[in-house]
Amino acid sequence: GFAPTGDVMADVILGGYPLTVNLTADFTDVDGSIVEYRWDFNNDGTIDETGTEAALEHVYAVPGTYITRVYAVDNDELSGTDFITINVTGVLPPNPPENVQASDGTWGGQIHVTWEFPSEGVSPKGYQIQRADTVDGTYEIVGSVGLAFTEFSDTSVTDENIYWYRVISLHGTIGNSDPSESDDGYMGVLQPPLNVLCGQGTIADKISIGWTHPTDGAQPEGYDIYRSATLGGLKVFIASLGFETFYQDTTVADGKVYYYYLQSTRTNFPSSDYSEPGSGFLSQLQAPTGISASDDASPTVVSVSWTHSGGTQVPAGYNIYRATAVDGSYSKIGFTGYVESWDDTSATDGAVYFYKVSAYKPGWDETSPSEDSDSGYVGLSAPTSLSASDDEIEQITVSWFPGGGGVAPDVFEVFRADTIDGTYTSVGTTVTFELIDTSVSPGQTYYYKAVAKKAGYNNSPDSNIDDGYALIA
Repeated sequence: GFAPTGDVMADVILGGYPLTVNLTADFTDVDGSIVEYRWDFNNDGTIDETGTEAALEHVYAVPGTYITRVYAVDNDELSGTDFITINVTGVLPPNPPENVQASDGTWGGQIHVTWEFPSEGVSPKGYQIQRADTVDGTYEIVGSVGLAFTEFSDTSVTDENIYWYRVISLHGTIGNSDPSESDDGYMGVLQPPLNVLCGQGTIADKISIGWTHPTDGAQPEGYDIYRSATLGGLKVFIASLGFETFYQDTTVADGKVYYYYLQSTRTNFPSSDYSEPGSGFLSQLQAPTGISASDDASPTVVSVSWTHSGGTQVPAGYNIYRATAVDGSYSKIGFTGYVESWDDTSATDGAVYFYKVSAYKPGWDETSPSEDSDSGYVGLSAPTSLSASDDEIEQITVSWFPGGGGVAPDVFEVFRADTIDGTYTSVGTTVTFELIDTSVSPGQTYYYKAVAKKAGYNNSPDSNIDDGYALIA
């Protein structure tokens, strides 16, 4: 067989980039038909485009000389070829800058952007810096610099925001580059010092304060020290130091707890946030220990006792605090002098209270309430674990355990109802921990509860409720 023969033609073979060229393959096949055209636009041996049409349009985007070759393939897989030279004129814009870097917190009040000259292509005449709030966001121009510069300081940023930067190479004659790769950065911020510790009565006339340098952010040049009379209260400036980690406050009074806060400082940086506070004192009162509250020792009062405060300072007296739960809110209910007991006459029968005690002295800070607490109550304890039988013939046996500790009751009284929320009526009293109820209808369910009773005392709180029933004989 015979391969196709012919020529390739172009409507233009010379022009500036980007150059659009209409190419036509004019081939014939004497013993068959042409089924495909294969185009290699730069004659590098790689087929760039194939098709059944003899004509196509191609855009040459970059200046250069292109030998464009076409292969006409017939139905026997035989091919004929021809080429044409296309000349594309012009000069490409400069390449974008390389290695764009935005500072991550190392510059105070600004983000510092740096880059490198493009390693290839035409030399730029300057650079344009663009910024966005996200990597794929809308980039806006924030500044321009000349060819001699490869850095830019963006002072129009705010703290705690991350920004994305890219840079464009500028050339007024041949155009500008595409944007560079982007990089994110944020404004430099000073971090407060760490681990603030203060003297706890170790020196007679001053409070020592120590701390460690921050481990993140820019390095401080120094520190400002503030003092407050209360935790979280008004902070008063007392000293400014260099890059140190120790200070002694001699302007303090005995018997007071002070709270110290520090800020990191550096030229051209805003001061850091306050550090976590440290507390210190020359000397202070100690809270009492061994808190004990009576359980059922009296029908009218709870007796609270404790052991005197330790330490070198003797309190003038003690404040007594009470709550209705061990982790509840403690309220001051009374005070006394330098003694080791106090009676709570406002306690209610049947209620359990929790007590703490603090020490006080005029002109000194009251101690925090004692770490340990104790519960106490007046009146009788409720019976516990009440149970009503479900397996006896024509009677129900109700049994329970006495409440824990305190004064023993004289008797127990048992109450019954037809429903758990119904009206409970007494079915009898007993000095034991059991009562047999024979006034029941077999097959009917009854609900029982009990209370403890003693002369001179209010009745105890109700026991738990349990249901029971009698069997038919």
